[in-house]
Amino acid sequence: MHEVDFKIPCWYTCNKDSNYGPNYDCRKICPRYKIMNFLIINCGMPNADRYLKQLIPAKPDKDAFLALNDIKNNIKQLVNDGFNLFIASKKMQNGKTSWSLKILYKYFNEIWCGSDYVPRGYFLYVPDFIQKNKSFEYKNTSEFKEIDKILMNADLIIWDDITANPLLPSEQALLNNYISKRIQCGKANIFNGMERLNLKEYLGETLAIRFENFEKVVLVEKPGKIKKVRKS
Repeated sequence: MHEVDFKIPCWYTCNKDSNYGPNYDCRKICPRYKIMNFLIINCGMPNADRYLKQLIPAKPDKDAFLALNDIKNNIKQLVNDGFNLFIASKKMQNGKTSWSLKILYKYFNEIWCGSDYVPRGYFLYVPDFIQKNKSFEYKNTSEFKEIDKILMNADLIIWDDITANPLLPSEQALLNNYISKRIQCGKANIFNGMERLNLKEYLGETLAIRFENFEKVVLVEKPGKIKKVRKS
C-alpha cells in the first residue's frame, strides 16, 4: 500500500489562511486532500489524471455520453445499490478507460469524508492480471495478496479490457470467482471492452450470461476534440 504522496498537486480550490505565510502548505493538514490522495495512488491507476479529459462525443454517441454522465453523477447511490455496468465499444480508443476512471474518481470525491485509509475502488487491467496469474510464484507475492484483498472488498472495481482476448477455461474460472463473490456481496463493478457478437466465445457461458443482465452502454465512434482538464 502506498503512502500519501505530497508531490501531487491539490485538485481543489480553498480559502487557505494567508496569515500562515506564502510557504504554508495546507495539504499537510487537509483531510480531504490526504484521503483523496491515498485513494487515487492506491487505485491501480495512480496517473489517471492524464485520462481525465473533456471528451466531446461524435453525434452517434451523444446519448451514450449523456447516460455515462448520469451514471457518474449518481455513482455513490449506484455503488450502494451494487450496480454492474458494461461499457462496450465498436471501435478502439473511444473513451472507455477515460469514462471508467472519471466515474471512479467521482466516487472517491463523493465518499472521501468519513473514509479510512483503505482502498475503496480499484482499476484492474484484466489482460495483465490474467498473465501474471499464470505464474504460480505470483500468488505468493505481496502484490497478489494486496490485489486479491482489494478485489474481494473494494466498493467499486473497474475491469478494464475484459473482452480483449478469448478466455481459457482456467481464466474464466479465475475472473468468475471474483465477480460472482462481489455480486453476492452487493459490490459494484464496471467492465469495459470491445463489443463482441458472441460473448460466450470470449468470456465463457457463465460470465456471458451474467453480462446479459448488466446495464450496458455502447460507444460506436471515437470522441471528437479532446481537451485536457484538471477536474472531471
